Amino acid sequence: MVTSNVRYAKEFEQCEQENLRQTGAFQYGMHVLVFKENQMVGFSEGVDEKLKARAQAVLPLTGEKFADGPHEIIKDSSGGLWLKHNNNGYTFLEFSENKNANPIVDKQYLNELDNLDVANVWKCADHVCQFVADNIDAERIMIYQFHEDWSGEVISERIAEGTESFLGLRYPPTDIPKIARNLYFALKTRHLFNVEPATALVVEPENIDAKDIDLSFCLSRSISPFHIEYLKNMGSASTLSCAIIVEDKLWGLLSLHFAEKRTVDINEFVYFQQMASGLNKAFERAIHEQQKIMTMRSQNAVNRLMQKVEEEVEPFQTLILSDVALHKLSGGQGISLFIGNEISSLGNIPKQNELLKMRDHLANGFEVGCYFYEQSPFAFKLSNNVAGMAIYILSNAPFCAIVIYRKGLNQTVTWGGDPRHYAQEEDGVLRYTPRQSFNKWVENVEGRSAPWSVQHKEAIEKAFEGVKAFLEVDNPELAILLRSGMRRALKKRENLRSVATDVIDSITSGIAIGIEQGATSSNAVVAINNVTAESFNISHSDFLGASFDEFSNSIGLDWDKSVGADNPITINTAINGIRDVTVRQGLLFEYFDIACPKESLMRLVIYEFIDITEATRIKNSLIAAREKAITENNLRNEMMAKLFHELKTPLHGLLGLSDIMRKRFEVNDDFKNKALMDSLHQSASLMRDVVEYSLKSSSLVDTVDERNFRRLSINKLIKEIATLVQPLADKKQVSIDTELGSDICVNIEPRGIRQVLINLIENAIKYNIEGGSVKISTELSDYGRMSIVVEDTGNGMTTEQINKCTQPYQRFSNLDGSGLGLSIAEALMRNMGGQFEISSKVGVGTKITVSMGAESDIAA
Repeated sequence: MVTSNVRYAKEFEQCEQENLRQTGAFQYGMHVLVFKENQMVGFSEGVDEKLKARAQAVLPLTGEKFADGPHEIIKDSSGGLWLKHNNNGYTFLEFSENKNANPIVDKQYLNELDNLDVANVWKCADHVCQFVADNIDAERIMIYQFHEDWSGEVISERIAEGTESFLGLRYPPTDIPKIARNLYFALKTRHLFNVEPATALVVEPENIDAKDIDLSFCLSRSISPFHIEYLKNMGSASTLSCAIIVEDKLWGLLSLHFAEKRTVDINEFVYFQQMASGLNKAFERAIHEQQKIMTMRSQNAVNRLMQKVEEEVEPFQTLILSDVALHKLSGGQGISLFIGNEISSLGNIPKQNELLKMRDHLANGFEVGCYFYEQSPFAFKLSNNVAGMAIYILSNAPFCAIVIYRKGLNQTVTWGGDPRHYAQEEDGVLRYTPRQSFNKWVENVEGRSAPWSVQHKEAIEKAFEGVKAFLEVDNPELAILLRSGMRRALKKRENLRSVATDVIDSITSGIAIGIEQGATSSNAVVAINNVTAESFNISHSDFLGASFDEFSNSIGLDWDKSVGADNPITINTAINGIRDVTVRQGLLFEYFDIACPKESLMRLVIYEFIDITEATRIKNSLIAAREKAITENNLRNEMMAKLFHELKTPLHGLLGLSDIMRKRFEVNDDFKNKALMDSLHQSASLMRDVVEYSLKSSSLVDTVDERNFRRLSINKLIKEIATLVQPLADKKQVSIDTELGSDICVNIEPRGIRQVLINLIENAIKYNIEGGSVKISTELSDYGRMSIVVEDTGNGMTTEQINKCTQPYQRFSNLDGSGLGLSIAEALMRNMGGQFEISSKVGVGTKITVSMGAESDIAA
């Protein structure tokens, strides 16, 4: 799984420790009675005397155990089902009327998952999702796997038709904080039957403290109101989740989401408590089998390496040069041997000057042992996209280190909503707010390699231990043998050239040529692959030992112009004619002595010619199609603009005429006709606003272009706009307050951000109450984002209105306007790479936050 670079705000640690249980409260629809030493000490609101009597009769009964937990299920004389458990000296009885049928009620768990045996975690997750989907109707069924930082990812799902897919989406740790995760060990399933308000626990005796009554094992225990709000925002009316616990660690969750609330029912609890055992066994088997296969493959690779050592008794050849070399054994793309003052390397490695710096750090900053990194441990940057490293310090006298390199990956993490949501303070406690938006937010992750698996780490260590045991040497003696083998290989060169030949022969996708470079060799050809021989109708041995200049002249290649060129070059092949190619250079082997790096340098280099002829043609076709589409779009926009401009003239005439008629009817006290003219005037005004906003939107949204971006002082812009809209605020008797922090610069399109702020502030004034206020504030977050917040004291919006307000032409009042302002603002922010969030409460007001990347320096 991809490691995210998102850093959570400092309040996250406090949020992790927060007690999110709704202590002393229960879900609506369930009755709970609490006893201590056979005396009733508490009950949920709504319990009557008749139910208390029934509970008193059930209390001494022994029920049937159905899972590993403390619960028993008891059927009373009336046929009612009770759930009973003991915890911390208290006995709990839970009862549900169950008047409405629950689709899960009649199902029985028959150990279907206990025998599920697949050797792959993702395949196991898919089987589990399908099994649940076959038995239970839910809008969403998903397997959610936790990462090391407790963020989670949906790795498998089944969804109803019309339901948005969450597959592959990542969610931050704050969605399921520590206290919530720990509760899954107490009660392996969590059932939220509805999102209605909870009912309270009533405690009768004065000597009983409600805080001492631990509800952790109660099926009907209510949950955090913040999580309920989160679920509402997601569109879920009820949920059900089941812990996946592997080796005493919460590995993930089976989670079900329902669009409708469900009837509270004990049978559902029994069913999933039984399923939890089989579910955990299935995943534990899958994980163990997958690890077993990986370990076996890794051990087979070590065995092949040891077989090579036994055959050749040459550690340098085996560990560095062979087809079972250490970097190939552990998923690396390059390797370097540092021995004394000499450095030899193979594959994708840093540049020579970087290797020299690395040598000093390795000799002075590391003890003997093995170290693994996903990012370079050195303060200086490494070239050739080198990121991850496995460093094995073999000895200090003589100094010997082997470094295996992994390339950095350019990956993306797709989040289900922006994980960097803000904290709010309530009753002196900082906590994360439930996210309003779950729109996908994509994070680009660069500079990290694939993580080193346990199997890869063990393979490297086992390889060294096995070689030392077979050769009967210790670490310093193995270092000496490696140096001797390296010098013999350099002297004879045959083994090194065979490495180049093997690599080049394996390339079948394009022309590949091996070159030897160095002080003692001037670009001599040491190998060509079959594609090269066929493309230019030559034999493999025709040019071996010749200079590369001779080779390039014979095939008509202007080599001096093509080496290091960014643009494609053209070659004329014997079998495919003229082709467009790019040239990619790679290092096969490199050796130098740090005392005289130029004079001692010896390299084997590969040049690979990648055929891009068809790709170039497709690219040119796409460019032509794009240009055609742009032209057509511009023509359409121009036509629409002309149409809107033509409409404005008769509209203004209609407005002027209707205004004259209104005044005339008013003078003559003809209120009936005046009302008709008022309606006509209002309709014409609306049409005029639509035309003007449409002209603005087409001219602004379409022209947001990175070429128009520039550094802009946000505080200065806000002050200018506040002055601009002040007359509107005065007319409405609305005050404008600004709380601006340090004047941070942002890189943004000036006209776009100006239009966004004008729309937001004008809306905040227009839809405010008379005598209300508008607050404009700025904030710079810990992760380098500048936020502008516009808050008003208006009537606010409902959840439904919030969901619709950024859609074009949506209006929720009879005030003048077209309903385009927020849609334009949201589109502009999105096109400028920013974010747009709305929160609102009816009767309180609306808060809109726009955020964008900030410059690192303070504006002057």
